[in-house]
Amino acid sequence: MPSDVFPALFGALRSRLTAQVSLSDSSTTPVHPRPLAAPSRVVFSCASDALLASLSASDPSVNQSILQEIRADACSNKLQVLRHKRLGMKKTREAKRRQLQRVDALAAAECDAALQEVTAHDQKLQFFITETHSKAKARLKTLFFECIAEMKKALIRMEGLAADTTEESESMVI
Repeated sequence: MPSDVFPALFGALRSRLTAQVSLSDSSTTPVHPRPLAAPSRVVFSCASDALLASLSASDPSVNQSILQEIRADACSNKLQVLRHKRLGMKKTREAKRRQLQRVDALAAAECDAALQEVTAHDQKLQFFITETHSKAKARLKTLFFECIAEMKKALIRMEGLAADTTEESESMVI
């Protein structure tokens, strides 16, 4: 069965790790590796649990070394995740800043366009008002002169009528 192979493999790996840890811990103290125990028939849920159990049972320094590596890997992974989050947040901030700049530029362009439109409309309105005023002024001037001409005609008629009336009244009186 393939599950019987793992305890033997982990036992060999444990003895190698024990030898390496003992050499690195103290070069003066001779360490005699313990003889390998016969592979047990304990079934583990995963291979890493079997490895950890076999390594922990043989030598506490190996167990400490494994735990330190696990902690270092966990810290390294956590730092990597935090760096990744920070980079993501930085990219998000930069994207928001660029979006805000685009919105500001768009708003400024729209304001400029609206201002130009209002200015053009104001100029057209001023031209219309000026043109209408000059036309109205010219028409009023024409009407004024026509009124004066009609008044002169009426005055001439009245003077003619008054002269005729005066002649008739004088002719009646004599």
